[in-house]
Amino acid sequence: MKRTITMLIAFGIILQLYPFMAGATDPLLGIRDVRVNDDESFFDQGRADWFVTEQGYIYMVWEDFRETYWSIFLSRSFDGGRTWGDGDGNNNNDINVVDDPTGLYSHRDPSIAIASNSTIYVFWQDSREGPWRIYYSFSKNGGMNWSASVPLGGPEGNQTEVISRVVNGTIWICWLQELDGGRGVYMTHISNNGSLGEFFRVDTRASEKAGLFMASSDKEVSLFWEENGENRTIRWTSLREEMLFRGEAEGEQILVQSPNTGYVADPFASYDPHGNLLVAYEQESYGMLMVYYMIIYPDGVSVGPYRIRTPSLNVTYQADPSIVADSGGNIYFFWAVGEDVNHLIKGGWTSKVGEEATDVRIIDWTIMMGPRPTEPQYTYAMMARGETSAFLVKDAPLVLWEDSRDDPNPSKPEPENSDIYVNGYPKRPDLPPEAVSLTVDSVGWDRAFLRWERCMDLDFSSYVVYLSIQEGFSPGPAFEVARVERRGVTTINITDLEMNTTYYVRLGVEDAAGHINLSEEVSFTTPINRPPRITLISPLEEITVDREVEILFSVFDPDDDAEVTLYLRKGGEQPPGEVVGRFREGEEGLINFTLNTSSLSNGTYLLQVVASDGVNPPVREDFPLITVYHPPPEPPRYLNVLTVSPAPGSSDIPLRTIFRVVFSREVNPNTVTTDTVLLNVGETPAEADLRILDDNVTLIVDPGVLLPPHTDCSLTLLPGIESSDGWPLDGRGLREPSAVTFTFRTGADDDRPAVLHHSPLGIMVHPQTEIVLEFSTWIDTSTVGRGVILLKAGAVEVPYTFTYDANVSRLILHPSSLEFSTTYHVIITRDLLGINGLPAEEFQWNFTTLPYSYAPDSDHDGYPDPLDDFPNDPTEWIDTDSDGIGDNSDDDDDGDGMPDKWEKRYGLNPLLDDAEEDLDGDGYSNIEEYREGTDPKDPSSHPGATNWVLWVVVLIVVTIAAVVAMVALARRKEHERWWE
Repeated sequence: MKRTITMLIAFGIILQLYPFMAGATDPLLGIRDVRVNDDESFFDQGRADWFVTEQGYIYMVWEDFRETYWSIFLSRSFDGGRTWGDGDGNNNNDINVVDDPTGLYSHRDPSIAIASNSTIYVFWQDSREGPWRIYYSFSKNGGMNWSASVPLGGPEGNQTEVISRVVNGTIWICWLQELDGGRGVYMTHISNNGSLGEFFRVDTRASEKAGLFMASSDKEVSLFWEENGENRTIRWTSLREEMLFRGEAEGEQILVQSPNTGYVADPFASYDPHGNLLVAYEQESYGMLMVYYMIIYPDGVSVGPYRIRTPSLNVTYQADPSIVADSGGNIYFFWAVGEDVNHLIKGGWTSKVGEEATDVRIIDWTIMMGPRPTEPQYTYAMMARGETSAFLVKDAPLVLWEDSRDDPNPSKPEPENSDIYVNGYPKRPDLPPEAVSLTVDSVGWDRAFLRWERCMDLDFSSYVVYLSIQEGFSPGPAFEVARVERRGVTTINITDLEMNTTYYVRLGVEDAAGHINLSEEVSFTTPINRPPRITLISPLEEITVDREVEILFSVFDPDDDAEVTLYLRKGGEQPPGEVVGRFREGEEGLINFTLNTSSLSNGTYLLQVVASDGVNPPVREDFPLITVYHPPPEPPRYLNVLTVSPAPGSSDIPLRTIFRVVFSREVNPNTVTTDTVLLNVGETPAEADLRILDDNVTLIVDPGVLLPPHTDCSLTLLPGIESSDGWPLDGRGLREPSAVTFTFRTGADDDRPAVLHHSPLGIMVHPQTEIVLEFSTWIDTSTVGRGVILLKAGAVEVPYTFTYDANVSRLILHPSSLEFSTTYHVIITRDLLGINGLPAEEFQWNFTTLPYSYAPDSDHDGYPDPLDDFPNDPTEWIDTDSDGIGDNSDDDDDGDGMPDKWEKRYGLNPLLDDAEEDLDGDGYSNIEEYREGTDPKDPSSHPGATNWVLWVVVLIVVTIAAVVAMVALARRKEHERWWE
């Protein structure tokens, strides 16, 4: 009975496979369960990698334990995977690519790539150095002979999960590199001459990583890996060829994040012939292991993830997925499926990108690779299969996997043997792309804006717009009006249409093979073009102007951006006149224009607005008449000089002179510069400070230094100086712009020093200020000092130091310290001498520093630092008795020997030393009353009264003691007599 059931199952499987077995015309249908390795013993082979040449030759490497240590073997197929080895039809001649004569080390996890010069490279992780390191060998004769094993190099530490791919003939190698805090993703490349490129890091996070995978196209590579942190994710990054050679990476992104109750793992990716990137991975959630896929298009748009389903939705184990797509846009999936106690490899396909598994186009048929068990006693280990890897050979799909069907001990829970198998999958015919939905967004009189859905077909080529005025037309080249070759562009504006016409439009989606699928036909009707409307806003009545006039009007064109022209003509002239402005209909149709009339002759003018949309006759509107009138020009109002001091021609001006010029009108201060005001001392130009006073008519020219004695000086004012209304200087009264020069001569150095300027002034002076004095001539600094120049606060003289600038005879006093809220007096005495020996003119002034409210309060206790005995202690601010203890902590604030509490209790002042005073007038001081414990407010309570009471008490005690003693003596004598 059991055999009957088993045979029925086998028969059902044969029926399931029959449609594919019958397709003998497919070049890959004969590839069924082809074992790649030639090992007939029971040793493990696994972790295979492949490379397919342009001729369709397949080179495959895997890790192999046949020599009782893990090594790397290679085999080749020259007929699309049907036979392996030497090409003689037999699977033979597996080649060991590792040189390890000791057999003491492990060589695992290989990857293979072939450079553009046909050199074959194989990379693997190798234990011969202790930690895992990446090694490689190469062959230049098709894999028959191999170089010595060479370490790849790179950073120190374990290197694992190496994978290699080719971009434009250059081999790029990627691996996981051990780092502090986890592992990083590193890359390098090998050129055609065999030289290694720079090592560079791709990721940005040192974390636990696994499942590294790399896919490549002719333009870029994409890398994927698992990242195991608090949330397990699959991250990825894409590097274009120019970025690879520069060693640059844009930073990784999260491709997919694990659900709350599971994980994501085992990413597999491939590029299709059109540059689309397909990614598959497995996901565990609520005890179910499922496989998903995503597609990332060349323009960066991604779709998915979509679940890859099997016909039996109750299957809870689906893992190890791989995915490829052919040039016709067919997607092929392969994965391991657990059914009952068996693991099988399944494949599926879809010609369209699906949105969910409920879409019947998504993997609506699957096939099983390899026979099912025929005996019910076969165990799980017997059929353990997994680690799929899909690839294309001549645009047809193949898949390889690890297979344990030849396990010598199937009763054990884990397989003891595995081999590498390959299988072909029937290539599906190229199907037309899926039609997309077309809509008309908006319609104008000569245009229509169309929108459609994005095409998701992998072999998309272009969108084609067909337009006709015939309903139900058959699209063809004659009706093609536009072609869009960018998948992401899903709108177009069709122009040059006829107004008041009905159009019919269809959108075709064309694939790379030239197949076209059409949308449903949609129609629209263009409206009639309406003429523009002009609305005059300002001016609305006749106006008289001199220099300019503001013109404001609006133009509304419901169908186009009308062109607007302004014409101006003088009364009596023929239209249209002179063009003075051209515009396009602006935002909300509002146009603001300033008409410059300053060059027009006096007279009456007509301004006309003309709006033309190019379809309807032009629309015209006339503004009210504009009268231009230019009043006669006013007489010149040149700027003149009224007075100059010192008087021009003076031959004895002070050495410290400030020149003052008064003009006839207000001056534009921006025109008073060193280019328009020139001061010469002798023949040499001199610098001077120039400023206009608040009256706007007085110019101050301050040389800022003492002029040399007996020297000719000149002050020249140029016509670049202008009045506030723009009239230039007429310095010589010529009724035209003219310069003027004033000459002076300095006197002898026999002036007594006089104070010209002094600071500070006022009542709000900061205590950290300096005292500045400028003298009319040089002073003898040896006479400067205390008693000569006095700085006093009341009767107290404040010490200072000083500095002297001889260029301007400026003396600066630096006080040792100034206090807040204090008035200071500065006194210049005749004891200060000039360098000519003459005494200074006496001079004095006062200034007051800032009040204490402006002083800093370092401890923020409300008492400024100058009044705070404890400026850094917010709990103390006064020390009345100067004992270094603040009053808040001091039991005796005034230090008079009497505690504050005692003084307060008896009405004394705890902040005043009143120890020797006599509050109650009983002849005893307060301190004596405190020491004797008497009341300082009660005259009857004093130290003397206390002594009298004490003497009375003592006298009574002594008297009582004497009486007692006499009584005792008398009794003793009486007792003695009794005995006698």
